[in-house]
Amino acid sequence: MRIPTATYRLQFTPEFGFEQARKIVGYLAQLGISDIYASPIFAARSGSQHGYDVVDQNRLNPELGTVEAYEALVSEAQANGLGWLQDIVPNHMAFSAQNPYLMDVLEHGPESAYGDMFDIDWASFHDELTGKVIVPMLGSDYQQCLAAGELQLSHGDDGLKINYYGLQLPIRASTYDNAEETMAECNGEAGNADSFALLDLLLSKQFYRLAHWKVASTKLNYRRFFTVNELICLNAQHPHVFDQTHGLIQRLVKEG
Repeated sequence: MRIPTATYRLQFTPEFGFEQARKIVGYLAQLGISDIYASPIFAARSGSQHGYDVVDQNRLNPELGTVEAYEALVSEAQANGLGWLQDIVPNHMAFSAQNPYLMDVLEHGPESAYGDMFDIDWASFHDELTGKVIVPMLGSDYQQCLAAGELQLSHGDDGLKINYYGLQLPIRASTYDNAEETMAECNGEAGNADSFALLDLLLSKQFYRLAHWKVASTKLNYRRFFTVNELICLNAQHPHVFDQTHGLIQRLVKEG
Protein backbone atom coordinates (compact mmCIF):
# COMPACT_ATOMS: atom_id res chain seq x y z
CA MET A 1 0.00 0.00 0.00
CA ARG A 2 1.28 3.43 -0.94
CA ILE A 3 1.51 5.83 2.02
CA PRO A 4 1.96 9.51 1.06
CA THR A 5 4.82 11.22 2.89
CA ALA A 6 4.49 14.76 1.50
CA THR A 7 1.41 15.92 -0.39
CA TYR A 8 1.07 19.12 -2.39
CA ARG A 9 -2.39 20.58 -2.89
CA LEU A 10 -3.27 21.55 -6.46
CA GLN A 11 -6.29 23.86 -6.54
CA PHE A 12 -7.66 23.59 -10.05
CA THR A 13 -9.57 26.55 -11.53
CA PRO A 14 -10.48 27.60 -15.07
CA GLU A 15 -7.27 29.69 -14.96
CA PHE A 16 -5.13 26.85 -13.57
CA GLY A 17 -6.06 23.65 -15.34
CA PHE A 18 -4.47 20.36 -16.28
CA GLU A 19 -1.93 21.84 -18.71
CA GLN A 20 -0.70 24.46 -16.22
CA ALA A 21 -0.39 21.78 -13.53
CA ARG A 22 1.61 19.51 -15.82
CA LYS A 23 4.26 22.19 -16.22
CA ILE A 24 5.08 22.25 -12.49
CA VAL A 25 5.16 18.50 -11.85
CA GLY A 26 8.94 18.30 -12.28
CA TYR A 27 9.40 21.14 -9.80
CA LEU A 28 7.17 19.38 -7.27
CA ALA A 29 9.25 16.23 -7.61
CA GLN A 30 12.42 18.24 -6.96
CA LEU A 31 10.84 19.63 -3.79
CA GLY A 32 10.44 16.08 -2.47
CA ILE A 33 6.67 15.89 -2.90
CA SER A 34 5.48 12.27 -2.89
CA ASP A 35 1.85 12.77 -3.95
CA ILE A 36 -0.31 15.38 -5.63
CA TYR A 37 -3.42 16.18 -3.61
CA ALA A 38 -5.88 17.29 -6.30
CA SER A 39 -8.94 19.45 -5.76
CA PRO A 40 -12.16 18.17 -7.40
CA ILE A 41 -11.80 17.63 -11.14
CA PHE A 42 -15.39 16.67 -12.02
CA ALA A 43 -17.78 18.90 -13.97
CA ALA A 44 -18.72 21.79 -11.70
CA ARG A 45 -20.85 24.90 -11.97
CA SER A 46 -19.55 27.20 -14.68
CA GLY A 47 -16.70 29.40 -13.49
CA SER A 48 -16.22 27.51 -10.22
CA GLN A 49 -13.03 28.50 -8.45
CA HIS A 50 -13.00 25.47 -6.14
CA GLY A 51 -14.82 22.57 -7.82
CA TYR A 52 -16.94 21.57 -4.84
CA ASP A 53 -20.16 22.63 -6.58
CA VAL A 54 -20.22 19.48 -8.71
CA VAL A 55 -22.92 19.06 -11.35
CA ASP A 56 -21.79 15.73 -12.84
CA GLN A 57 -19.38 13.28 -11.20
CA ASN A 58 -19.05 11.24 -14.37
CA ARG A 59 -17.42 13.94 -16.51
CA LEU A 60 -14.12 15.71 -16.12
CA ASN A 61 -14.56 19.46 -15.76
CA PRO A 62 -14.15 20.81 -19.33
CA GLU A 63 -13.08 24.18 -17.91
CA LEU A 64 -9.93 22.51 -16.55
CA GLY A 65 -8.93 21.06 -19.91
CA THR A 66 -9.47 18.12 -22.20
CA VAL A 67 -9.33 14.43 -21.35
CA GLU A 68 -6.03 14.32 -23.23
CA ALA A 69 -4.63 17.15 -21.12
CA TYR A 70 -5.67 15.31 -17.95
CA GLU A 71 -4.04 12.09 -19.12
CA ALA A 72 -0.86 13.98 -20.01
CA LEU A 73 -0.79 15.43 -16.49
CA VAL A 74 -1.21 12.01 -14.88
CA SER A 75 1.49 10.52 -17.13
CA GLU A 76 3.86 13.34 -16.17
CA ALA A 77 3.18 12.74 -12.49
CA GLN A 78 3.80 9.01 -12.84
CA ALA A 79 7.00 9.60 -14.83
CA ASN A 80 8.26 11.69 -11.91
CA GLY A 81 7.29 9.08 -9.35
CA LEU A 82 4.41 11.09 -7.89
CA GLY A 83 1.23 9.49 -6.57
CA TRP A 84 -2.22 11.05 -6.84
CA LEU A 85 -4.70 11.72 -4.02
CA GLN A 86 -8.07 12.82 -5.41
CA ASP A 87 -10.77 14.82 -3.61
CA ILE A 88 -14.03 13.38 -4.97
CA VAL A 89 -16.78 15.35 -3.10
CA PRO A 90 -18.85 12.23 -2.34
CA ASN A 91 -21.61 13.81 -0.26
CA HIS A 92 -23.10 16.78 -2.11
CA MET A 93 -23.72 18.48 -5.45
CA ALA A 94 -24.58 21.97 -6.64
CA PHE A 95 -28.20 23.11 -6.35
CA SER A 96 -28.02 24.50 -9.86
CA ALA A 97 -29.76 24.43 -13.23
CA GLN A 98 -26.54 22.88 -14.54
CA ASN A 99 -27.18 19.79 -12.36
CA PRO A 100 -29.18 17.53 -14.71
CA TYR A 101 -30.11 15.03 -11.99
CA LEU A 102 -31.56 17.68 -9.69
CA MET A 103 -33.41 19.41 -12.52
CA ASP A 104 -35.04 16.08 -13.38
CA VAL A 105 -36.13 15.77 -9.75
CA LEU A 106 -37.58 19.29 -9.71
CA GLU A 107 -39.49 18.60 -12.93
CA HIS A 108 -40.81 15.12 -12.13
CA GLY A 109 -40.86 15.10 -8.33
CA PRO A 110 -40.59 11.87 -6.29
CA GLU A 111 -41.31 9.84 -9.44
CA SER A 112 -38.13 11.09 -11.09
CA ALA A 113 -35.57 8.44 -12.00
CA TYR A 114 -33.35 10.30 -9.52
CA GLY A 115 -36.06 10.86 -6.90
CA ASP A 116 -34.03 9.29 -4.09
CA MET A 117 -30.62 10.50 -5.26
CA PHE A 118 -30.77 13.56 -3.02
CA ASP A 119 -31.57 13.67 0.69
CA ILE A 120 -35.02 15.26 0.41
CA ASP A 121 -37.87 14.92 2.90
CA TRP A 122 -40.83 14.59 0.54
CA ALA A 123 -43.16 13.99 3.49
CA SER A 124 -42.24 17.22 5.25
CA PHE A 125 -43.88 18.13 8.54
CA HIS A 126 -44.75 21.45 6.88
CA ASP A 127 -48.03 20.74 5.07
CA GLU A 128 -47.31 23.24 2.31
CA LEU A 129 -44.10 21.37 1.48
CA THR A 130 -45.50 17.84 1.25
CA GLY A 131 -44.39 16.45 -2.09
CA LYS A 132 -42.32 19.56 -2.81
CA VAL A 133 -38.73 20.69 -2.45
CA ILE A 134 -38.23 24.11 -0.96
CA VAL A 135 -35.90 26.31 -3.02
CA PRO A 136 -34.66 29.03 -0.64
CA MET A 137 -32.80 31.11 -3.21
CA LEU A 138 -34.83 34.35 -3.39
CA GLY A 139 -33.37 37.63 -2.18
CA SER A 140 -36.66 38.65 -0.55
CA ASP A 141 -40.14 37.30 0.19
CA TYR A 142 -41.69 35.22 -2.61
CA GLN A 143 -44.70 37.53 -3.02
CA GLN A 144 -42.43 40.57 -3.21
CA CYS A 145 -40.26 38.95 -5.89
CA LEU A 146 -43.39 37.91 -7.80
CA ALA A 147 -44.96 41.39 -7.72
CA ALA A 148 -41.69 43.02 -8.74
CA GLY A 149 -41.56 40.93 -11.89
CA GLU A 150 -38.33 39.21 -10.81
CA LEU A 151 -39.80 35.77 -11.57
CA GLN A 152 -40.18 35.33 -15.31
CA LEU A 153 -41.43 32.50 -17.48
CA SER A 154 -39.46 31.67 -20.62
CA HIS A 155 -39.53 29.04 -23.35
CA GLY A 156 -36.55 27.37 -24.98
CA ASP A 157 -35.60 24.22 -26.84
CA ASP A 158 -35.82 22.27 -23.57
CA GLY A 159 -39.25 23.55 -22.59
CA LEU A 160 -40.66 26.10 -20.17
CA LYS A 161 -38.47 27.53 -17.41
CA ILE A 162 -38.95 29.90 -14.51
CA ASN A 163 -36.12 32.40 -14.23
CA TYR A 164 -34.91 34.37 -11.22
CA TYR A 165 -31.74 36.22 -12.20
CA GLY A 166 -29.13 33.44 -12.59
CA LEU A 167 -31.45 30.73 -11.26
CA GLN A 168 -33.45 28.73 -13.82
CA LEU A 169 -35.87 25.94 -12.88
CA PRO A 170 -37.94 23.55 -15.01
CA ILE A 171 -41.72 23.64 -15.28
CA ARG A 172 -43.66 20.43 -14.74
CA ALA A 173 -44.87 19.29 -18.18
CA SER A 174 -48.36 18.40 -16.97
CA THR A 175 -48.88 22.03 -15.85
CA TYR A 176 -48.04 23.64 -19.19
CA ASP A 177 -51.71 24.00 -20.24
CA ASN A 178 -51.76 27.21 -22.27
CA ALA A 179 -48.80 28.77 -20.53
CA GLU A 180 -46.83 29.03 -23.79
CA GLU A 181 -49.62 30.97 -25.49
CA THR A 182 -50.22 33.20 -22.46
CA MET A 183 -46.58 33.73 -21.50
CA ALA A 184 -46.81 37.52 -21.67
CA GLU A 185 -49.85 37.43 -19.40
CA CYS A 186 -48.08 35.08 -16.98
CA ASN A 187 -45.12 37.41 -16.72
CA GLY A 188 -47.40 40.29 -15.83
CA GLU A 189 -46.49 43.91 -15.18
CA ALA A 190 -43.86 44.79 -12.59
CA GLY A 191 -45.44 46.58 -9.65
CA ASN A 192 -48.90 45.15 -10.34
CA ALA A 193 -49.24 42.12 -8.06
CA ASP A 194 -52.59 41.06 -9.53
CA SER A 195 -51.09 40.73 -13.00
CA PHE A 196 -49.00 37.79 -11.80
CA ALA A 197 -51.95 35.64 -10.69
CA LEU A 198 -51.48 33.16 -13.54
CA LEU A 199 -47.76 32.80 -12.85
CA ASP A 200 -48.45 32.35 -9.14
CA LEU A 201 -50.98 29.61 -9.94
CA LEU A 202 -48.49 27.89 -12.28
CA LEU A 203 -45.75 27.96 -9.64
CA SER A 204 -48.10 26.56 -6.99
CA LYS A 205 -48.44 23.38 -9.09
CA GLN A 206 -44.70 22.63 -9.27
CA PHE A 207 -42.71 20.05 -7.32
CA TYR A 208 -40.81 22.88 -5.65
CA ARG A 209 -41.58 26.01 -3.72
CA LEU A 210 -39.54 29.17 -4.16
CA ALA A 211 -38.76 31.03 -0.94
CA HIS A 212 -36.60 33.70 0.65
CA TRP A 213 -33.15 32.31 1.47
CA LYS A 214 -33.68 32.98 5.19
CA VAL A 215 -36.58 30.48 5.25
CA ALA A 216 -33.95 27.73 5.15
CA SER A 217 -33.29 28.23 8.85
CA THR A 218 -36.79 26.99 9.77
CA LYS A 219 -38.37 25.13 6.84
CA LEU A 220 -35.57 23.46 4.91
CA ASN A 221 -36.56 19.96 3.76
CA TYR A 222 -33.36 18.86 2.06
CA ARG A 223 -29.98 18.20 3.64
CA ARG A 224 -27.42 20.79 2.66
CA PHE A 225 -23.67 21.12 3.14
CA PHE A 226 -23.32 23.00 6.44
CA THR A 227 -25.50 26.12 5.88
CA VAL A 228 -24.93 26.50 2.14
CA ASN A 229 -28.33 26.44 0.42
CA GLU A 230 -26.67 26.03 -2.98
CA LEU A 231 -25.19 22.63 -2.06
CA ILE A 232 -27.64 19.72 -1.74
CA CYS A 233 -26.52 16.45 -0.15
CA LEU A 234 -26.67 13.01 -1.73
CA ASN A 235 -28.05 9.74 -0.39
CA ALA A 236 -24.63 8.17 -0.90
CA GLN A 237 -25.61 5.40 1.53
CA HIS A 238 -27.80 3.87 -1.21
CA PRO A 239 -25.68 1.49 -3.35
CA HIS A 240 -27.25 2.65 -6.63
CA VAL A 241 -26.60 6.30 -5.79
CA PHE A 242 -23.04 5.46 -4.78
CA ASP A 243 -22.48 3.63 -8.06
CA GLN A 244 -24.05 6.47 -10.06
CA THR A 245 -21.80 9.09 -8.50
CA HIS A 246 -18.58 7.06 -8.37
CA GLY A 247 -18.54 5.64 -11.89
CA LEU A 248 -15.78 7.83 -13.33
CA ILE A 249 -13.48 7.80 -10.30
CA GLN A 250 -13.74 4.00 -10.05
CA ARG A 251 -12.82 3.67 -13.73
CA LEU A 252 -9.86 6.03 -13.37
CA VAL A 253 -8.56 4.05 -10.39
CA LYS A 254 -8.90 0.76 -12.28
CA GLU A 255 -7.03 2.27 -15.23
CA GLY A 256 -4.21 3.34 -12.93
